[in-house]
Amino acid sequence: MPRIEHAVADDLESLCGLLAAVNLPTEGLPEHLGSALVARDGDDVVGCVALEVYGDTALLRSLAVVPSRQGTGLGRLLTQA
Repeated sequence: MPRIEHAVADDLESLCGLLAAVNLPTEGLPEHLGSALVARDGDDVVGCVALEVYGDTALLRSLAVVPSRQGTGLGRLLTQA
């Protein structure tokens, strides 16, 4: 199973590519990169999730898993993390 860890600035291009591949918007992601998590398989980003935090409320955004890993429970693990 891939490891889940905090996204870093170098992940932004991979995250935008993943979101575009699954038809999710990328606008606003750079501003919320600090709350993003990525799932990595080796050096490859195979999933992601982020939060838009507004005070004591947050919006789950940018939850995506590469098509070859969909249906494996990775999205659930990212949501729980």
